[in-house]
Amino acid sequence: MIPEFLRNVFTLAFVLVLFSISNHLEHESGLLTVTVLGVALANWPKFPRETILEFNESLTILLISVLFIILAARVELASLLSVGFAGLVLLAIVMFVARPLSVWASAIGSNLKTNEKLMISWIGPRGIVAAAISSLFAIRLQEYDIQGVELLVPLVFMVIIGTVMIQGLGAKVVGNLLGVREPETNGILIVGSNPITLLIATSLKDQGFDVIVAHNNYTNIARARMSGLRTYFGNPISDHADHHLDLIGIGRLFAMSMDKEMNTLSEIHYRHEFGERKLYRLKFSDEKVKSERDDKQSNFHSQWLFGKDVTYTKLASMLSKKSSN
Repeated sequence: MIPEFLRNVFTLAFVLVLFSISNHLEHESGLLTVTVLGVALANWPKFPRETILEFNESLTILLISVLFIILAARVELASLLSVGFAGLVLLAIVMFVARPLSVWASAIGSNLKTNEKLMISWIGPRGIVAAAISSLFAIRLQEYDIQGVELLVPLVFMVIIGTVMIQGLGAKVVGNLLGVREPETNGILIVGSNPITLLIATSLKDQGFDVIVAHNNYTNIARARMSGLRTYFGNPISDHADHHLDLIGIGRLFAMSMDKEMNTLSEIHYRHEFGERKLYRLKFSDEKVKSERDDKQSNFHSQWLFGKDVTYTKLASMLSKKSSN
């Protein structure tokens, strides 16, 4: 009923209207109403969650940015400088005393290692919640003529700026020093299970790459599993794959199936996950090259696997010659 290009706007408008009606009927009930609505929509099978989630991420970034600008507009540079040494002391206490104590207390009974606790202790940047709450408290406290309330917001913003700059920029260095940083995602998801695919997957695995072979051919997938490869039996673009295919450490897609439609759909499906520059497709001999067609095709998928002159037929011929020798 609703055009696809209006779904996001309609959903946002519907949520705002429902929030207003609920608050009008019962004070402060709007938040509970939209929360229940979100839970209900998330469990509705036909609800377009992916598009709404992408819109939600963009909207969240926009609203937080605008809110930061509005809140920061109340803080003058002179008031930030006025906190002086006391502000730096507060920043140090938050970073090196309060945050580590809260992390270590929360981790009692957990299986976190010491280096992991230290990393969590280091990463604790303050953000929009602290800024909004401090501004609200400052307004309320000013109504009661509390002395020193004018320092509350500048102190909080100094903590926000300090934690974001120091902890945010230093997270990579600290992660490397503590040995908790996840290695670069150089793993490869290979769609297909033909002999050429399995040969290339085995070679990549021998070179130290993390390889997953995904296809719906049970015989070939079983053969790949017996050779020691990580496998996924099923359609790699299905909902089941989205929930059960472990892509941790995987950063590239090799579309090498004999089914060219599956290759194309796999590129579309994993474009958001890996990025266009990390999508590769093995070319078949019947995919002729024309300049205009190449221009359109380059916008559809990133690049040919092993180059546009290397085809499945050539690789199969090389494999057969090697086997005969």
